[in-house]
Amino acid sequence: MKKIYVYLAACVLNVSVAFAFQTPAQSNDFSHIKKLNTATTALLEKNQLNDAETTALEALQEAIKADFNEGRALALDNLGLVAQARFDYTNAMSYFVQGFKIRESVGNKSGVAVSKNRIGTIFHLQNNDAQALANLEAALPLVSVNSNDLPILAETHRNLGDVQLSKKLYGKAIQEYELALKIWAENLQDVAKAASMAAYLGKVTANIGDFDGAINNYNASLNFHRMLNEPANVANDFICLSKIYNDMKDNALALENAENARATYEQIGDKYGLAAAECQLAKVYLQNKDNVKAAEFFQKSLNILTGLSFQPSMPEVLKNVAQGYAQMGDFTQAYKAYSQYAASKDSLFSNEKSRALVEMTTRFESELNVKDKNRQLSNLEEQKATEAKLRWLLIALIGCATAAFYWALKSYKIKKKDNEKLKTLNLQIQTQNAKIGQQNDELAHKNTELSDKNNRLDTLNARLVEEVAERERSQSTLFSKDHYLADTATRMRDPLSIIVGLSQNLMTEKPRTDQREHIQNLQFAANNLLVLINDALHFSKIEAGKLSFDNIDFDLMELMETIKKDTKKVALHLQNEMPTKLHGDPTRLAQITTYLLKNLRAQTGQNETLKINLLRNDVVNNELMLKIEFITNNKFSTIERWKAVLNSPITRETGEQMTDNDSELTMVRRLVELQNGTVHAEETASGQFVISVILPYRMTENVDLNKNTEGVAIGIPHDHFLENRRILLVEDNKVNQMLVANMLRKRGATVTTANDGIESLEALE
Repeated sequence: MKKIYVYLAACVLNVSVAFAFQTPAQSNDFSHIKKLNTATTALLEKNQLNDAETTALEALQEAIKADFNEGRALALDNLGLVAQARFDYTNAMSYFVQGFKIRESVGNKSGVAVSKNRIGTIFHLQNNDAQALANLEAALPLVSVNSNDLPILAETHRNLGDVQLSKKLYGKAIQEYELALKIWAENLQDVAKAASMAAYLGKVTANIGDFDGAINNYNASLNFHRMLNEPANVANDFICLSKIYNDMKDNALALENAENARATYEQIGDKYGLAAAECQLAKVYLQNKDNVKAAEFFQKSLNILTGLSFQPSMPEVLKNVAQGYAQMGDFTQAYKAYSQYAASKDSLFSNEKSRALVEMTTRFESELNVKDKNRQLSNLEEQKATEAKLRWLLIALIGCATAAFYWALKSYKIKKKDNEKLKTLNLQIQTQNAKIGQQNDELAHKNTELSDKNNRLDTLNARLVEEVAERERSQSTLFSKDHYLADTATRMRDPLSIIVGLSQNLMTEKPRTDQREHIQNLQFAANNLLVLINDALHFSKIEAGKLSFDNIDFDLMELMETIKKDTKKVALHLQNEMPTKLHGDPTRLAQITTYLLKNLRAQTGQNETLKINLLRNDVVNNELMLKIEFITNNKFSTIERWKAVLNSPITRETGEQMTDNDSELTMVRRLVELQNGTVHAEETASGQFVISVILPYRMTENVDLNKNTEGVAIGIPHDHFLENRRILLVEDNKVNQMLVANMLRKRGATVTTANDGIESLEALE
């Protein structure tokens, strides 16, 4: 009985020591750590960075002690956000990468997406857009479309939009922003983020000259801010809408929105906003050439700002007031406003310099603090590991002592049971031998199956060799076809070049008016055919984005009238005060227009009248954003397919299903994008199907080409700038030789021709 008591006492001692070494944090109750991380997030939203950092470090220490991986990753993320807010991007990246490694090790896909998103944001802030784009795109497939992951998905699309915008890929940036807005507004119903996104989209679309898109986005922002009961933001939306309508010369709507902004600012007592609203009203009246009203409201804005302390928004308003007075010719008031503007700029510069100094100081202090705290965390982890080793060593020693004591007490029983154990072992050995024999039989059966599989594999290998040989033969045939196509197209270039040259010579021979029209049509058809042949040879350049574009002067209306003659029932409308003398690539514009008209005519029939609107979307620094609208009233069955091809990127799956018409539409989209333009297809509320193409062109001097008289060549100089010049022309093609020599002689040159290099050397001697 004493032996039993001693055994029980040893067991109790062992268990007591084990519990004594167990820390409270090992109870798997992580609620305290979760509360600390939640509190850190709240402090970050209030921009209380020091308190947020202290709380996040406490959460990280607790998570390390408790081996709580997700809590540790969240704490590292919060520390990274603190560093990011302090412009300490190096330490922010370090924290985010540590969190990413923890989540990747436990297979947390949503967490990995969060880490990738934040790492991509830091790369973007460091102007490394390539790495930013790679990390953000890697985050998208990791996010599942459910209520928990939708915020991550929306934030990722927003960040992708920022990266594309910095790369000046405006179409892709707007697509990403619109996806984020849709998730926040429709799926998550997060009105605050939807309002912010809609306002930013309005600013982006306004900057690129898409006034219709800007109006839609600012109206959406206005509705969201009204739902949030944020009158200051509502008033700001009114001012933005007024500016857009003023740029569009829609004075009524510009005045209405400016009045709404002023009334809202008066209601909430925002004097800075009221000054901006008065200035906007003055600009609307100035646009309407009502200088009396404009001067009245400029003075009101100036009076309000004179009695206010400095704010960052003041310089912009003062600058607009000064420019308005200068435009009206009131240089005294303009000088006064410019003086206040210069003083406010000095204050703004001083504030920015002070803030930059504080940011730099904070960043260096943050880096030093982070190094010290990382050292403390490393020491904490080492201390924890050492304590764990000591704990387990003591437990092992006590366990060994208890086991030795136990076996000493039970030694006499072990001797009695040795024989029984030997018998049991013998029985087990016999059983194992039987199992080994059974396993040998199974192994022989598997060897037989493996041999059969090897035979089948040899057969498959033989088939594979045959298929590879067949594929090589097919590739050889395809190469021959490509070589034949290239050779044929090259041979077609020479006669086409001769046609173009002859038509140009004919234009210099003073043709009649009706003959000149035929010659111009001949030039247009020959140029288009030459471009098509070149595109057949270099179609891969279109997909690679390496297609070259011409930069020449052309007349927009002449080009459109020529296209209209080849397409029946086309109504062409030109916006008032629309410049038609442009500089760019007329052949690509003709190619885009011809493809769209051809495919629309194929869908709508010969009796449907197609409408083309030529609109001036925006003019900035002598650059015109030309908007061409192709409108049909006839709905057809493939409208959704058109919208999918023109509005969305083509994937490998959709590309394999494309028809010939889809290929032409895809070429239209690529030609537009390669010229930094946009294309969009939509159905309007009135039942029309509209394709909008926006392309940038530089405006040239407004020259009326219709005033050319008969016998005068268009675009060919008539001054004899080659007078008394001797030119040696070497050309093996007699027709080309004749064309070029004729052109040079008409400009006063003395031309000597040679058919090859030997004749040219003889002529030189």
